[in-house]
Amino acid sequence: MKTKSTIYSVFFKGLLLLFIFGCAQKNESVAPSPTDVVIAKEVKDISNQIWNDNIISLDSTNFAVIFKNIITSKFQFKAG
Repeated sequence: MKTKSTIYSVFFKGLLLLFIFGCAQKNESVAPSPTDVVIAKEVKDISNQIWNDNIISLDSTNFAVIFKNIITSKFQFKAG
């Protein structure tokens, strides 16, 4: 009976150590906060006139924007 309690004791101590070291604070770079504005380098600026002249539809349920073919070839848009 004593060996069973020793095994349980070692097992739970091991779990405790694993939990303590697994939850330790890591020195990782800090991600930007949700209030920070992050603009990708690949962003292409579209003037209001080009936008208004070439937009076909805007689906607000999944934020899909459909343009005329001329604007997609001019700005070389990619899906995603």
